[in-house]
Amino acid sequence: MGNTDVPENPLPYLGSLYHLAEDGKVTRVLDKVSISNGLAWSEDRRTFYYVDTCEYKLEAFTCDLEKGTLAREEEQHRTIWLWDRADWEAVKCAVGEISWDTVLTGEPHNDVNTLTTILQDLQYQHVPHRTYATSERRTIYDYRAGGLYPAFPDGLTIDTQGRLWVACFGAAKVHCINPRSGKIEDSVTLPTDHVTSVTFGGRDLDELYVTTTTKRLNKEQLAAQPSAGAVFRVTGLRTKGRPNADCKFCTK
Repeated sequence: MGNTDVPENPLPYLGSLYHLAEDGKVTRVLDKVSISNGLAWSEDRRTFYYVDTCEYKLEAFTCDLEKGTLAREEEQHRTIWLWDRADWEAVKCAVGEISWDTVLTGEPHNDVNTLTTILQDLQYQHVPHRTYATSERRTIYDYRAGGLYPAFPDGLTIDTQGRLWVACFGAAKVHCINPRSGKIEDSVTLPTDHVTSVTFGGRDLDELYVTTTTKRLNKEQLAAQPSAGAVFRVTGLRTKGRPNADCKFCTK
């Protein structure tokens, strides 16, 4: 047990994220979860977007829907080819802050692709020195770093442009976040603070439906926000959502 910024969750990191297969098999794909919330997939189904509210982040994972798995750090490897320290000294200035000691211990680093490209360009012989493990869990948007704390991410949906529309509990907002740039490109302001989830609907899937709650609002706030707890329909966003996927599984 540890401290948490979300009052409703006094026991963080005790939850998990599970995959429910068509045959009814349940598999844990992620542990140390506090409050699972919004989820969506990219159009090619290779990227899984996810919110664990207590992390105050919108995150992404490489995924395999056929296998029902998320890529884990230890499963993703790339080999770096080096002769010795002299070779390393010749190229290290081009790859930032990776030290020789880091190379020796095999710690993962975001610049591993850059390093591999440089070595290939220099036509280094393929002498295996160290295999790196590169994490496929990555932050798309950090709500603390973005100045939105103590508001936090809740439910989300994705549009046909691949942008994520994320309900922001405590900010009276739905933010449109571009996962490619990691920036907020648009937002919708609601007349009540506690926004909980979003989905596209309507005949052409060009209407955004937004749920809210009265939870954690005191009497004065409830009086000032009489529409708290309502479902809102937002139009004129100049974008569309994707059809929701049906869920089919065998209960035998």
